[in-house]
Amino acid sequence: MEASENSLVLGLVGYNHYKVAQCYSTGLVSGENYVGGLVGCNDSSKVSCCYSRAAVIGEYMVGGLVGSNWGGNVTHSYSSGTVSGVGLVGGLVGENLGSITTSYNTSEVIGTKNVGGLVGVGSWTVLYSVWNMETSGLLGSAGGVGLTTNEMMEPNMLGLNGFANDPNWVLDAGRDYPRLAWEGTRGQIIPEPKIDWLEGHGTTENPYRIDTGDQLILLSKSSILWDKHFVLGADIDLDPALPNGHIFRQAPIQVFTGVFDGKGHTISHLAITGQNYLGLFGQLDSAAKVKDLGIVDVNISGSGYYVGGLVGQMVHSCLVTHCYCTGIMSGIGDVGGLVGRNVTDHYADIRPSEGGSITNCYSIAETKGNGSVGGLVGSNYGALIHCSSTGTVGGTGDCIGGLVGQHFSKIFIQCYSTASVTGNEDVGGLVGWNETGNITTSYSSGAVKGNANVGGLVGQNRSIWYGDWAGSVSDCYNTGSVTGGSCVGGLVGQNWTGLITTSYSTGVVNGESEVGGLVGCGIPPFVASSFWDIQTSGQGTSAGGTGKTTAEMQTARTFLDAGWDFVDETANGTEDIWWMPENDYPRLWWEPIISN
Repeated sequence: MEASENSLVLGLVGYNHYKVAQCYSTGLVSGENYVGGLVGCNDSSKVSCCYSRAAVIGEYMVGGLVGSNWGGNVTHSYSSGTVSGVGLVGGLVGENLGSITTSYNTSEVIGTKNVGGLVGVGSWTVLYSVWNMETSGLLGSAGGVGLTTNEMMEPNMLGLNGFANDPNWVLDAGRDYPRLAWEGTRGQIIPEPKIDWLEGHGTTENPYRIDTGDQLILLSKSSILWDKHFVLGADIDLDPALPNGHIFRQAPIQVFTGVFDGKGHTISHLAITGQNYLGLFGQLDSAAKVKDLGIVDVNISGSGYYVGGLVGQMVHSCLVTHCYCTGIMSGIGDVGGLVGRNVTDHYADIRPSEGGSITNCYSIAETKGNGSVGGLVGSNYGALIHCSSTGTVGGTGDCIGGLVGQHFSKIFIQCYSTASVTGNEDVGGLVGWNETGNITTSYSSGAVKGNANVGGLVGQNRSIWYGDWAGSVSDCYNTGSVTGGSCVGGLVGQNWTGLITTSYSTGVVNGESEVGGLVGCGIPPFVASSFWDIQTSGQGTSAGGTGKTTAEMQTARTFLDAGWDFVDETANGTEDIWWMPENDYPRLWWEPIISN
C-alpha cells in the first residue's frame, strides 16, 4: 500500500482512536509526519497482535508499525520493513508517549536525530520488547532491549524478555523470529527461560547475586528480572577496553522496580553514549530501592535529558541511600552527578507532592549540561537528607547548582556542596533555582560564577504563593566566592518572595548591578535574623539581612540576640542547630570538627 499525504500517513489507519487488532500491511508507505507502516497516530487507543512488512519513508515521527503512539498501547506486534526518516524515527514506533509491550522490530532503521532500533524517542513505558541490533543497524533505542539475530531466534533469550508462555506468539527456534499465532506459521509457544547464570531466586530472602561483569551485561538483556531483588557479590569493572566490554547505548537496566543492594561494592568504568534516561538505571519506579553502591569513574554522555551516574530518573516513592558516584556526566537537561531527575510522577510538575528519597549519598563528579544541572541531582521533587557534592558543575543555560539544579521539595536537610559552579542564570553554590522548596541546615563553600541571579547558596529563591508554598532558606550559610552580572548575592542572588531566616554569608561577592553581601535583589521583609560579613564580602549593602564586621560575625552574642538556636553544653544538643568554634563563624552541629 502506498500513500503520499503530508501527515498522518498510514499503511492501514491514519488516526486510530479505537482499536486495531490482527491486522497487517505490506508494500510502501511514504509521507512527511506521523508516518507508520500500519498506523500514523495511535491516540489513546490500542494496536494489538499486528505486524507490518511495509517499507516506511517519512520525515518526523516515523515508525515501522506506528508513527506516533500518543497515550495508546502497542502490544504483541512487530515490524520488519525498512524505516527511513529525519527525526523521531523508530523501527516499531517513531514517537512513544504511551506504552509498548511484548513487541519487536527486525527492520533496518535510518535517520538523523532521535533514532532508535525499536523506538525513536519517548518518555513512557516500554516493557518486554526487543529489536535486532544487527539488522536495524542500531545499538540504541528509547526503550526495549537490543539483541543479536541469533538471540532474536533463541527461546531462552526471548523468554528473558517476556515472550514465554504467551499464546499470542509461536517460534520456530533457530530458524525464524517469533510470529503471531494467528498467522498460521510453524512454531511452538516459547517456554519459560532458565536462569541458571545467577545464584539465588530474586526474592527478599534469597536475592540474585551478581559477581561478574558478564552477569551484569546479561541482566541488561533480561527485562523480566528488572523487578527482582539483587545483591552485588564483588566489585565489577565494565571498562570497554576489557574482553567482552562495550559502550552501552542506553541504560543497562532501563526500568527497575526491585531492590539492588551493592553491599558496599563498586561498579566502575560504566560508559554510556545515548539519548535520554541514562545511568546504571534508566528509571527507578514503583518503590524501587538502591543502596550501598558506588559507581566509580563513569563516563556518560547523553544527547537528551535525564542523565545521572546512578539513575536517569526516579519516579514515585523510590529510595536511593548510601550510594555515591565519580566520573563525568553530560546531557542537555536534568543532569546530575548521581540522579538526573527525582520526581513525583511522569508529568514531573505536580507541586507540592514529593518524589523519592535520596539519603546519605554523595557525588565527586564533573557534571555538564544546558539547564537543570546539579552536582548530585539535576531537578528534585523529593527528599534530600545528608547528601553532598564536590567536583565541578557547569551549564550553558539556567538552573545550575552545586548540589541541585532545580529544587521543589519540602525536605532538604543537612546537605552541602564544595563544587565549583558555572552557569548563565539562576546559579547557586548549593541550589540553582529553589521554588516552593525548603532548604535547611545546609551550606556551600565552592566558587560560583554566572550572569544573572547568582548566589553563594541559592541562585533564585522564590515562591508561587505565600505561606507553606514559599521557597525558604533557613539555618544555612555560604563561605564561597560569588561572581556575576546582575542580582548577585553572597547567600541568594534573587529572593523573589521567598523566605530567608537565621542564615549567613562570608564569601567574596562581585557583580555589576544589584549586588549584595547576603542578597543581590529581592524583597527585604522576607529576610529575617540573617547576616553577612561586610569585610570579607567586600559589600556594605544587601537586599535584606544585616551586615556585620568579621569580629561581630565571630561572636556568639550577635546570633544569640537574633534568636539563633545554639548548642546548650548542659544538654545533649540533639535538637540544637548551631555551635560556635573559637575564632570562627557559626557552624552547624552535624558538621565534623576539623582541627587547624
